[in-house]
Parts: sequence; C-alpha cells; structure tokens
Amino acid sequence: MFIAGFFWGTTGLFMELLAGAGASNSLVSLLRVGTAALIMFPVVWNTCGLRALRIDGKTLLMCSAMGFTAHTLFNICYTAAVASVGVATAAVLLYASLFFVCILSRIIFKEMITKFKVIALVVNIIGCTLTVTGGDLDALSFIFFGTIMGLTAALGYSTVPIFGKITTGYTHPYVITFYNFLFGALFLLPFLAAGAPVQSQISVKVLGLGLGAGLVSAVIPYMLFMSGLAKPVETSKVNVIASMEVVVAALIGVGVFHEFMNGWKLVGMALVLSSILIMNLSPALTAKNEMQNE
Repeated sequence: MFIAGFFWGTTGLFMELLAGAGASNSLVSLLRVGTAALIMFPVVWNTCGLRALRIDGKTLLMCSAMGFTAHTLFNICYTAAVASVGVATAAVLLYASLFFVCILSRIIFKEMITKFKVIALVVNIIGCTLTVTGGDLDALSFIFFGTIMGLTAALGYSTVPIFGKITTGYTHPYVITFYNFLFGALFLLPFLAAGAPVQSQISVKVLGLGLGAGLVSAVIPYMLFMSGLAKPVETSKVNVIASMEVVVAALIGVGVFHEFMNGWKLVGMALVLSSILIMNLSPALTAKNEMQNE
C-alpha cells in the first residue's frame, strides 16, 4: 500500500505534462485509464491465463460500478471542484475519502473504529491539508457547489478499496484491476466525444506521456493496491497507508515545477508519515492493552 501511494503520487506530474502538451482533462483521464487497460491485458494473460477473464456476473457488475465511481464520477466531480473552489480546496476535500472508507468499512465489513484509527485519520487529514496549502488556510474556499463536487469525488474515490476488498476475495487482483480500467475507459469515452476534437490534441508526445501515465500512475499502484486488499488487511487502513502519495506529489511539485516549500509543508509531510505509523501500530497497541486488562 505504501509503495502504491508512492506511484500514485506521480499522477499530478503526468497530468501537468499532458496538459502542457495540449491534452484536455477528458483526454488525460481517458489516456491514463485506457492505456492502463491495454497494459493490464497481457499482464493478466501471462499471469492468470485468458480463462481468468471469465468472471461471474456479480463480480463483473461490481467491476463496472468501480470503474464508473473511481474514474468517471471521480474525474467529473473533481474537475468541477477544481474549477469552482480551486486546486487546494479540491485536494483537501478529496481526503474526506478517508472518513468515507472508515464508515463504509464499518457498515459493510464490520471493522471496528478504534481510537487509534480516529487519531490516525485526524492526523492524516491535518497533514494532507498543511502539505497541500503550505499552512495558508486562506487559500481554501468552500463554495457550496464546489464543496459538494469535491465531497462527491471523495466518495467515488473511496469506493476503490470497498469494491476491491469484496471482489479480490474470490477473483485474482490483476483481473479486477483490468476490468476496473476497462470499464473506466468505456464510461469516459462519451465525455471525450463531447469535448474538443481529439485529432487536434493527439501527438507522439501526448501518446508517450499517456502510456507513461497509464503504467506508472495507474497500472503499478493499482496492481499493488489490489494485491494488498486480497490479503487479510483492514480496508479502513489502506487509504491512510497509501496517502504517501500526497508527500510524493508535494516533493515532485517542489523538485520539478519549482513550487514553494516552507515549514508548514514539512510539518504536514511529517504528520502524514506519522499517521501511517499510528495506523500500523494500532493493532499491536490494542493487543497490548487487552493483555494488560486481563
């Protein structure tokens, strides 16, 4: 999960590079998800065989739902949130997905909401907020429409570990990853057709960057993430562990795009890393407390 977050942190880099090369938001999203599906097909073929792609209707339906919520709904709502309230506020609102995952995990998987989880979530969101804003909370703007779009994007984002945990319980993680990308690309196609002519946006550079985005910021982290979900790990913990992405994204912003770095950002990064440690220590701490109470 930690390594998956590292690769997810490169998503913003590829989005900026693709936008600079002339690709629209809808094309960027489709290229990332579509190339990821193309890359995953031979991976599944070589790892599991083509027979593995024959899955039952219930699993296929959940994969299609995940493709829609995690890619189509997320991209539409997040783009609308950025346009309405700005990048910083939209990014902060996105981390409400941590709470959504925790609540949904309690309802669906009966996972306990311990005090250590709550502490880790609060520390993580404070850390993410400081990392994104650099401590300038005046940069945040919670306009009603933009806030609703940001929270809806967070809800869509939170469905990945939920659907992933259910489906990887009896289907190979790579197969789930492939169908997730496939349905995501199919649902994004109509939005590409409604935008600027694709021919005017396509170039060798755009296609090359799209392939890189699909491999580095989608295929690798999703394969790692889904493989992790297939193991006996609590779903409510995985997004906190994967939040390493915000630290990587911030470092890329400073190193590649020369964004400012200040003490508040460093504190935010430290808090994010601390929240991951708290979340991972919580089982051991809980077990120790139980032994002392006996």
